Amino acid sequence: MPGASREERASTVRHEINGLETERAAVLRTILELRHLFAASLSIVYRTCGKPTCACARGDRHGPYYSLSVQSGGRNDRYHLSEREAEKAGPAIERYRLFIRSLRRLRALDRRIETLARKLQSLCETRSVRSSTTS
Repeated sequence: MPGASREERASTVRHEINGLETERAAVLRTILELRHLFAASLSIVYRTCGKPTCACARGDRHGPYYSLSVQSGGRNDRYHLSEREAEKAGPAIERYRLFIRSLRRLRALDRRIETLARKLQSLCETRSVRSSTTS
């Protein structure tokens, strides 16, 4: 916005900050409303048994088998789940992923708001003029 006055540019920045604050509030509401999160990965695996006469040797693999991967204390643990357990874990894992995406968005919004607030500060600073007085 070249040619715009400092006050017009400050007004534009204020408007952008207000819009970002509205989005930030919505993201924060999403984070606060999430319940029953599960930090894990769920895999569906089909396997072959290795018997040459089995149907899996012709491409009809055994499964599905459900495998849950959880990181804890720097190590990755895997657990086998029943189909019912996998159905229960799936939504909690998806909610955790939404939590992580929302947290990343919240951080990005905070960085952008801080940048704009600093810009607004520089636009609103009054320039002091040194006056020298002689006595």
